[in-house]
Parts: sequence; C-alpha cells; structure tokens
Amino acid sequence: MIDVKAELRRQAVLTLTRARESMEQIGAFDLSFGYITRDGLFRFLKLPEQVREGMNSGEAKDKIFALMRMYVEAVGALGSLFAGEMFLGKTTPAARGLSREELNRLCVEPRFEEGVRRGLIKRTEAIHVVIQTPEFMIHFIQEFERDYKLRVVTFGPVDEHEMPQDQFQGREKMFGAPSKSSLL
Repeated sequence: MIDVKAELRRQAVLTLTRARESMEQIGAFDLSFGYITRDGLFRFLKLPEQVREGMNSGEAKDKIFALMRMYVEAVGALGSLFAGEMFLGKTTPAARGLSREELNRLCVEPRFEEGVRRGLIKRTEAIHVVIQTPEFMIHFIQEFERDYKLRVVTFGPVDEHEMPQDQFQGREKMFGAPSKSSLL
C-alpha cells in the first residue's frame, strides 16, 4: 500500500524544485495540478493556458478550483497537489494600530489592493504548493523576488504549514465539506 502523505510530499518537493528552475530560466513556471489515483499512481494533468489567466480573477479562481474539486471527487483521488504563484501580504509598520480583524480583512481580495495602496501591506510574490487528502492539508510557500534588470530571481526559505483537513477553508480545499467559495 502506498504512503499517500509521503508520496504527496515527494511530489511537492519535486514541484517546488521544477518551479524554481523554471523561474530562474524563464521567469515563470506552469501551474501544476495532480492527484494520486486509487491504484497509488501520481498523475499530473496539463492545465490550459487560460487557467493561468483566470488566476488573476477571484471569481474565475473560485470556478477553476471548484472544477478541480469535482475532478478529484469524480476520479476518487486519494490525494491532490496544486502549485502556482501567489501574492502574499506582509504588514508594514503603518499597520501597527489596526486590529487583528481589520488586518485579516485587508489580506483578502478585494481589499488586499486597498491595503497595498494605503501602505499598510507590502506585496511579495511566492510559489505555493498545496497537498491534501481527506485527513490533512500541507501548504508549502516559498517567497521570491525578481530583479527584472539583472534577470535574477532570489528565493527565500520554504515555509511549511500543516493542518487537519476539517480546519482548512478556502477555494483550494479539495476534500471534506466545501467552503462557500468551493462551490460553483
């Protein structure tokens, strides 16, 4: 029997490595979506270029991830992996007086841009890989900075966060009770 968690971790590390190499060579990488079959095989699905374009719209992302969720369910996947680029928000000293609730609101669409404009949030870029099964979710995030003039990409360390699937919320949730944004 396959160790699903170990195989997903292995695939996540390979995906991060490929993404970094691609970023260094051409400044971008392809979105990745894969799953573990009932037979224990890992399969990547080729995503059309339009999916990358859709990642710039909250509404489109909701629909894209809802379709992925339906696919994972339809094939009876034991686990899934998604990798893409994301913006992260880091609070600036100007945000010190804000409540935790206000900060949380500013860090999600569409208010994220408002926080950046107001100087409360500094936008950073990251590669993120999410692996999950019905039992757990692990999110790997690796920040990076592009120097367009020198054509260099500098990577920070990989941050890893694990939680039980029943505590995971959001459009990327593939197993368990869906979040509101996980529905078409």
